[in-house]
Amino acid sequence: MGKGISKQYLEIGGKPILARTLEVFENSPDIDGIYLVVSKDCVGDIQKEWMPRYSKIQKVVAGGKERQDSVKAGFEALPPCEVVCVHDAVRPFLTQEVLHRVVITAKEQGAAILGRPIHETVKRVNPQGLVQKTVNRHRLWSIQTPQCFRYEILMEAFKKADVDNFRGTDEAMLVEYCGFPVAVIEGDLRNIKITTPFDLKMAENFLKGEFS
Repeated sequence: MGKGISKQYLEIGGKPILARTLEVFENSPDIDGIYLVVSKDCVGDIQKEWMPRYSKIQKVVAGGKERQDSVKAGFEALPPCEVVCVHDAVRPFLTQEVLHRVVITAKEQGAAILGRPIHETVKRVNPQGLVQKTVNRHRLWSIQTPQCFRYEILMEAFKKADVDNFRGTDEAMLVEYCGFPVAVIEGDLRNIKITTPFDLKMAENFLKGEFS
């Protein structure tokens, strides 16, 4: 973002992105507890400033070098439960209806993630910036979060990834590697991941009701 601050602490509509994201889970009857994974140097401040605001935050956990390390650290802090949901802090527009659907699907099928069909043409490009191949976009989906799994499935996926030294770009990839099927259900166009200044402007427009 070029603003000298972590994306999740930037404000939209006068409120930090993280606060808006947390409110979705705090207000969901499907969620019993929140385990917040943050950078190591932020743990103390988050515990002091954020835990009193949200009754469902059970623990603030120091993350790792990469996403997989951070999610594993958060998972290891959990007590055994029925379903674990992993969500990006910078996706504040998740709706209660979509969250409910993905949780219920995970309960029924073991693993469920959100996604959207890809409508643009997709090309594979080499390091020199030249097209190698146009990829058939039929049945290709862009994946969102939350990604939800039965506790024992995600536990087995992390264990196998550790043994095999396997690295995945998301939790579903670890679960797939472990041999479990992963259901994909259609997410919401508004469930964007705020990572660029353009995304930030789009988020502000959502709040203003300019895109509904």
